[in-house]
Amino acid sequence: MKTDPCQSYQKILVDYADLELSPERAQEVVDHVQSCHSCQQLLAALKQSLFISQGLWRTGYESAKSIAARGHTQKHPRFIRKLIAAAACALLTGVALLMVHR
Repeated sequence: MKTDPCQSYQKILVDYADLELSPERAQEVVDHVQSCHSCQQLLAALKQSLFISQGLWRTGYESAKSIAARGHTQKHPRFIRKLIAAAACALLTGVALLMVHR
């Protein structure tokens, strides 16, 4: 039974985006992605999702620090709910994109 070469690359795209692969393995991913439109789209969506998630965490941390410094505790729970909802949407979008491209 022949396997789709994209499947093995799609399983390690998160590690590639997080810079957790060896230089040799990372180059293999680069070579494949350059020639595969489907994996290019998946990697772009993954990087966008990671960028959004990182932004949410940075924004959440800075906002929480600011709220605590001002002593406004009433706004904090509402902000956290919005942050959790935004993070969940970003995560679900990323998961949906990964599932569509399998």
